Amino acid sequence: MSLPKLDCLSRLSRDDVQRWLDFNVEVNSKVESKAWIDAAFSACRQLGIVDEPSVAHSLIVSGERGEHVDGVIVSSESRVLACLTVLPHGGFRLDVQQTGALQPVRPGHIVALLLAGQTASKSPQIYYSWND
Repeated sequence: MSLPKLDCLSRLSRDDVQRWLDFNVEVNSKVESKAWIDAAFSACRQLGIVDEPSVAHSLIVSGERGEHVDGVIVSSESRVLACLTVLPHGGFRLDVQQTGALQPVRPGHIVALLLAGQTASKSPQIYYSWND
């Protein structure tokens, strides 16, 4: 799959964003990723979030070195629903501050921006890290 390079957010076309969303579906459909996505969607339901989350618009977030999962950004097609931090025992905690900070950005652009930033780095990772 040929993914677009990202010079700046304003240069993203609908096709560029769609390519990143398609790539994200591939990543989130892998066995290892699917377990995290399913658990995060379940946590959102337990928090009383009724909007339908989207596999294409939700991102798994890694730690600094990409060695473990630190959180999941859960989004619907139209808005960020929750930024969840992974707790030491494996559960999730809602990160209210991070969720609010991402509210003004469209989920498709978040996916494209964060994934493009990782593929452009020296050692690409599947996951984006917000704790760097």
